[in-house]
Amino acid sequence: MKLERKYLIAGLIGLVTITGAIAYIQYKKLMNYTIKLRNIVVRSANLSSLNFDLFLNFENKSNVAFEILSQTYDVYINNDLISKLKGKEVVKIAPKSTSVIPLKVNIKPSDILNKVGKDALSLIANFGNNKLKVNVKLQVKLYGFTVNIPFVYESTISEMIKK
Repeated sequence: MKLERKYLIAGLIGLVTITGAIAYIQYKKLMNYTIKLRNIVVRSANLSSLNFDLFLNFENKSNVAFEILSQTYDVYINNDLISKLKGKEVVKIAPKSTSVIPLKVNIKPSDILNKVGKDALSLIANFGNNKLKVNVKLQVKLYGFTVNIPFVYESTISEMIKK
């Protein structure tokens, strides 16, 4: 019995459509993640440097496991870019779970004060009320492909400390 060419093509189109739909559903679930501050551990703090470990909870709501290959964070206080942070530690994210993303932070308070300039006194006086915004870019390895996941975190410093 010989299969007709049109049935073979129709079957392939159906297979591609179903595979695409399943991939799209997983992608939507993957993009429905949550990132929250878990903990901050200060390693050292003085006038010349501030070193701490930042731990974030990444809630993966999809059925897909993946690896975070790198992390990039642009940190803004009151819409002024004060620091760019990078993490190169590979983090494995399990499906339907919450995983911890670590990030080592080393910054110089003097650099931050130089960037905010004349607003430095206002920044210090209103420390808890300052707006914090972090643009996050995670580079993820998924099924052999590298994908970028963007995320924006916005809060005030006092709200962030309370959590």
